[in-house]
Amino acid sequence: MSARSVSLGSMFTWIGDSFRLLGRNFLTLIGASGLTLLLGILLFLPVFVIAVMFMPPGFETGLKGGAVPSGSGLMLFYSAYAITLIAALFLVPPLLVGWNRLCRNLDQGNAAGALDILQPYKDGPLWLRSLGFAVLAVAMYLLLIGLFGFAFFGAISELMQQAAAQQAATLAGEAPAPPSFSPALVLAYFVLIGAMVILQFVHMVGFAEISLRDTSVIEAMKRGLGGVLRNALKLLVFLFCFGLLAGTALVIIAV
Repeated sequence: MSARSVSLGSMFTWIGDSFRLLGRNFLTLIGASGLTLLLGILLFLPVFVIAVMFMPPGFETGLKGGAVPSGSGLMLFYSAYAITLIAALFLVPPLLVGWNRLCRNLDQGNAAGALDILQPYKDGPLWLRSLGFAVLAVAMYLLLIGLFGFAFFGAISELMQQAAAQQAATLAGEAPAPPSFSPALVLAYFVLIGAMVILQFVHMVGFAEISLRDTSVIEAMKRGLGGVLRNALKLLVFLFCFGLLAGTALVIIAV
C-alpha cells in the first residue's frame, strides 16, 4: 500500500458505513465488545482490589491537603499499577489487531465471530510486530513530551511554584495571587497537542497496516506518516466538522 490523497467526502462516508456494518453484524460486534470489556476488567482488577484493601488510611484526605501519604499499601498500589501498564502494553496490541481483522472480515462478508479478536494471540510474529509498533508509538510520544519539557523546563518549574503558592494561600485562607503564563509556553503547549493529534492519526493508520498486511514496523510508520501528511488539511476540516456536530448533539441531549 502506498500513501495517497483521498476525497474529503470519503472521510465522512465511513461514518454511515460504520453504522451499516454494526447493523448487519450487531450480535458479533456486541459480543466482541463485551469480551474486550471483560478482558479490560480482568487486567485492571488487581489495581482496584489493592486500592480498596491496602490503601493507607487518610489517603484521600492527604491528597486533598496536598501531601502524598507514604506506606507499604501505597507502594504496593504504585507497583501494581506499573505492572498493569506494562501488561497492557504487551496484551492490548494483539487485541487491536484482532479488532481490525474482525472488522475487515465483516466488511468483506466473510464468516467471523466475536472470538476472532483473540486469534492474533496465537500468531507469535504478528504479536511481536504489533508490540514493536506500540513500543515505537509510545517512544515517539515520550520523545515529544521530553523535548517540550526540556525546552520549557524553567517556565514549567515557575508555573508549578505558582500553583504551590496558590494552594498554600488557599489553605491559609488568603486570596491566591493570579497566575502568570509565559506566552511561549502556551503556544508551545498547543503545538504539542497538535503534534500529538497528528501522531495519533499516524499510529492509527500504521497499526491498521500492521494488522492487515505483513508490513514491518518502520515501514508501517512511514506509510502512516505519508498518508496523514498528504491528507492533513482534509483531516483538519473533518475534525472541525465532526467536533461541531458532536458538540451540537451533546447540547441537544443536555437540553
